[in-house]
Amino acid sequence: MNNLKTEKEQLRKDIRDLLRQMTSDQRQNWSGIITGKILELPEYQQAKTIMVFLSLAREYDTMDFIAIALKAGKIVCAPKVNWPAWSMEPVQLESIEDMAADEHNLKEPTGNKKIFPDTIDLILTPGLAFDLAGHRVGRGGDFTIILFPDPICAGLGWLRLSIFRFAPACPSTATINGSI
Repeated sequence: MNNLKTEKEQLRKDIRDLLRQMTSDQRQNWSGIITGKILELPEYQQAKTIMVFLSLAREYDTMDFIAIALKAGKIVCAPKVNWPAWSMEPVQLESIEDMAADEHNLKEPTGNKKIFPDTIDLILTPGLAFDLAGHRVGRGGDFTIILFPDPICAGLGWLRLSIFRFAPACPSTATINGSI
């Protein structure tokens, strides 16, 4: 297990180094491409309720996607973190302005309308690295998607940077259904 932790830490460091080299123009261009690919997915088109992360500075920018999904009449929710309990729950976004930074400078919904996990049809989750078996390496906070039993999960990262033949994962790691 210690070797797995070391592998993940090294992979996170390597990916963060690559992400620092990305220009804002590249990020904007690639974010547009990823949004287009999501909108083409039958899973998106059929989904009524979508959970999406609120992006950090060097991640796929989810703001355009959220605006489009809300305009299309989708119920969109995002994680709201309960830091003392080290947990998160899906909270509905009423509009693109319905978010603010928390005490850790992570964007989260400002509302309190909780969404039941079993009503979520599609989860778009961030990751630093993904492999072809559906394993994901996140930022190391140990938040997981295990709490969501049945929705289709798609990992979002920078394709050219983050698809690996193997991403270090322990047996209890939840897998995603695909990556974009």
